[in-house]
Formats: sequence, C-alpha cells, structure tokens
Amino acid sequence: MLNTDKIQISHEMLLMVGELDAFKGAWIGMRSIGQKPLSALRRAAGMESIAASVRMAGGQLTNGRIERLMEETVEIDHPAGEEFDPLGYAEALTKILHGWKQMPVNEERILRLHFALMGFGRRAGKEAGEYKSWAKPLAAGDEEGRKAGITLQTAPAAKTPERMGELVAWLDREERAGKMHKLLLTGMFVARLLAIHPFLEGNGRLSRLLTTLLLLRFGYGYVPYSSLEAVLEGSGEEYEHALRRTQMTLDGDAPDWEPWLMFFLGALREQKRRLAEKVKEERKLQANQTELAAAILERVRKEGRVTIGEMIALTGRKRETLRWHFQNLVRERRLAQHGTCKGTWYSMV
Repeated sequence: MLNTDKIQISHEMLLMVGELDAFKGAWIGMRSIGQKPLSALRRAAGMESIAASVRMAGGQLTNGRIERLMEETVEIDHPAGEEFDPLGYAEALTKILHGWKQMPVNEERILRLHFALMGFGRRAGKEAGEYKSWAKPLAAGDEEGRKAGITLQTAPAAKTPERMGELVAWLDREERAGKMHKLLLTGMFVARLLAIHPFLEGNGRLSRLLTTLLLLRFGYGYVPYSSLEAVLEGSGEEYEHALRRTQMTLDGDAPDWEPWLMFFLGALREQKRRLAEKVKEERKLQANQTELAAAILERVRKEGRVTIGEMIALTGRKRETLRWHFQNLVRERRLAQHGTCKGTWYSMV
C-alpha cells in the first residue's frame, strides 16, 4: 500500500517530532491552569475547527452561529443552505472528542464519520457514508480540486473499496509493528487517504477529523485545545501544493514524502505553539489575579475592613475586576460581605 522502506527522514523532521513529543509530555503539567480555563480553550478550539474546515470547503458562517452549534443539541429535519455543513462537522467532531478511546480507525468508522459529516445522510442522500460512485482528477487548490494546478488521478470508483481496505490494513499493521513514529504514520495515512479520495464530497474535512482521531489515539491529548484546522486554513495553497507534490509520487518505487511530512509536522508545531501561548497568557492572568486577591486580603487584615472603592484607589484596577475578586473570596469563605448596596464592605470570616 505505502512504500516506507526508502522514506527519508531529515534532521529537521526529527527535530520537529522531538519538539512535539516534548510538548506532549509537558501538557500534563500545563493542565494545572484549571478545569475552567481548559474548558474555555477546548470550546474555542472546537468553534475554530468547525468554522475553518467549513470555510476551506467553500462555506461561510459567523462565529455566533458556530457558538450556538457547540452549545445546543439541534434537531433539524429540513436544513437550509450551508448551515448543514457546520452541523455535520460539529456532530462528527463531538463524536471523536467524546468517544475516541472506543474508535479504532477502520473502514466502518471512516464510513460512519463521513455519514455524520455530510449531515447524517440527508444532505447528500445515499452518497453520505458510502464510497464514491465515480472518480474525478484533483488539482492543487481548494478542497475538491477545482482550481488549476498539479493534477492527480484519484482511485477509480470500482477500486476504491479495495484501496481503502488496503490503507486501513496498512495502518493497523504499521501501528502494531511500532517501527514508524506515530506522527509520521498519521501524516502518511492522511496523504494516501486524500490521494484515494474515497468520497465524492467531504474528503478534506474527513481527513482533518481523522487526523484529530489518530493523534488522540496516539496520546497527543492536547489536540482538542488548539485548532489544527485553523492552522491549515491560514497556510493557504501551501497545504494543497505540499500534499500534491507527495501524492504524485506515491505509486512509484521511491515516494517523496518530504514535502508533505515537512508541511504536516510544521502545522502540528504551529498548533502546539498557539496552545502554549494561550496557556502562558492564562498563567500570567492567574498570577495577576492571585496578586490582587492577596492585596485585598492584606488590606482587610491590616484595617479590619475594606470596600471596593478603597481598593480601586489603592490599586487603580477596574471596579468590575475587583468586584469579581471580592465575590470569589466570599464564595471561598475567605471574606464576609456586609451589605448589598453602595455601602457594602468586607471583613475576614
């Protein structure tokens, strides 16, 4: 299925793999920022992923709509316009994020995810969750290859089930053998999947979902907290051109994996860089909040009582920020609140 005997692993590839594995280990400590910030990061990344992936397929949608999709369980019998695309992607992504441990990457799983992705079968009729009935060449450009560029002949429709069976068997065999690094294995699987182009629509979106699923199954637990789809969207045509350059060589004796794997690893590195920056910002915010809470408690210990107005004068911080800290200290039973109006003051419990 895929010739890996002659794969060339450059020094730069090894450095990126090592960097990603180091972050994979460091993520356990980064989770100490707390459940609430982690939930916020995961929610924001989910919305980014849905919006970016649908835009890459040619759709348009607002962040507000995505937010509602992520928060609500929506039953739609007669979807209108492109709203159905984000609903399908949201459903498929949610299935992965909540059930990846019970989701081996096999043909049945791939077909089920495509069925969910395409709107549970209603948008695309019998084509949802079924391999393509006809094939078309692809070109570098948008997801379905409608722009001019490097053309690629995809697998014939009659051969698609066989090619997919071979690909899934190859993945299982390589995973069991344990000789190929899991990040490289994921990138190679995605490249071959997109070269086969097993479905009439949604192949790019499906490949991004399967990337998330594989990375989670391979232990990269930070993936749901930073959107890889947003990184890929921002890369422009570089994504498609790197992919095509490798795909054009896959049936030869010595496939050229470097263009795609360098791009793929670089995208994963950017994904983790964005997450590291967000965690750094959250820790800085928490440190500032801790300092402000400590200042409030110190003032109460010294004076016996304090008001929000007094702390505004002492710290120069906004009333809303201070009110949040006072309320939090009361909830934690570290301060007692006296009054509820303008003259409210606080003392030690």
